[in-house]
Amino acid sequence: MNKEKRKKVEVIVAATRLENWNVARRRGIASQEEAAADADYIAFFQVGRKNEPSAITHIARVKKINHKAIVDEFFKKNPEILMLSQKENKGWENDIHHTEYQLEEIKELPRPIIERKRVGTRCQVRLYTKYEQIKKAKYLSDIKTISQIEMNEKKKHK
Repeated sequence: MNKEKRKKVEVIVAATRLENWNVARRRGIASQEEAAADADYIAFFQVGRKNEPSAITHIARVKKINHKAIVDEFFKKNPEILMLSQKENKGWENDIHHTEYQLEEIKELPRPIIERKRVGTRCQVRLYTKYEQIKKAKYLSDIKTISQIEMNEKKKHK
């Protein structure tokens, strides 16, 4: 059996359009590309919110991960995501598999973590970070990625 060596992270901050957010809330799942890392949590960075800045608004603990979930089955259950992909030429329907994260309760953050500088550009797909970053951030730019955290730790030990 060929076991993949997959990256493991505490939190995936997933960019989420309204259609994706509705699926996450309704079905208790989040979807990412097949090669996405294993994660303990998914934080939802909602982009394109009407009259509000893009922001991380909710987080959920991951219950189960399926890196070989079938894309066509996902679209049969969630046709609005297929329509979004086709309308915006995303090409998601061209993939065979994707990663589905089955979630525990999706919890609203005490306060949204707002993107104040740009409109959804830092987190166009996802970013990997640690839970403590989510807990203390006020703005999206406050959140350090796993790479930034590791780099800072190496500098401290020099």
